[in-house]
Amino acid sequence: MPRACISHGGCDIGARDKPSPRLNVALRSPSSSLNSVHCLDSVHLSHRFHTLYANLSSPVGPSLNSPHQAVCMQNSTLSASTLFDLIRPRSDFSRLTKPAKLQLATFATLAALGFSALWGAAAGSCVPALAVGNLVKVPLVLLLSALTAAPLGVVAWKLLGEETSVTDLVLAHARGLLAGALLLGTLVPIVALYYHSSRFAGPLLADATAIASLAVGVLVFVRLALKAPGNHNPTVRIAVPSLMVVLQGAAMLQLIALASPILPDPTMFREGVDGLVKTSSAEAP
Repeated sequence: MPRACISHGGCDIGARDKPSPRLNVALRSPSSSLNSVHCLDSVHLSHRFHTLYANLSSPVGPSLNSPHQAVCMQNSTLSASTLFDLIRPRSDFSRLTKPAKLQLATFATLAALGFSALWGAAAGSCVPALAVGNLVKVPLVLLLSALTAAPLGVVAWKLLGEETSVTDLVLAHARGLLAGALLLGTLVPIVALYYHSSRFAGPLLADATAIASLAVGVLVFVRLALKAPGNHNPTVRIAVPSLMVVLQGAAMLQLIALASPILPDPTMFREGVDGLVKTSSAEAP
């Protein structure tokens, strides 16, 4: 039976007169083999070119929402761009595997500890010994307070939400820590400047930056927990992160009291809960 030869960009595809779902590439001569290889290479290069052009022309860069980008994210090394992806609210890591999410959570936590150490050194820069000590004390306060709140939050998250994943909660918590600590890191120069130039404004600015970073971290953590896949009950999504925030704040107060002095000048947080009670009782008529 005669065969009809279809030519497509130098590739000869043979097909019988009777329709068939399969198309066989004609390999009758070495020249046709070379043509088929060149055809496949050109199609592959064209696909790579269009993919690269789409990524470069996108205003926000490559998206992490597609499975292909998720696989690339799992196999790529962590870098500064990963750091910005973690604090970007539109970044979606739900397609990653659990080990990849835990790797990102570890990376975010370590980066948060580094930024908090820089802030501690800037806040205690008037006293060299205090600045060196803050490189260890401030990250320890942040890490231990987070670890204090994690067990109850993980248990409540898993018990109240049957389809929720603990790794999603851990990653959201780590991204919240990173967002708050990154704010501290960006304010390091102004904190150091005011501590060296104003005895009145230096302690106030240090306390204000610390409170602002806590607010940013809480906001990012709760927002990411609300977007986590799994249980769609809004009460669980709000109650569990709020409980973790309260526990971490209570633990942070006492850890600051144990690690004091952190700032050169005394503040209301130096004695923990007792200092807050004394301050409120002194202001009462």
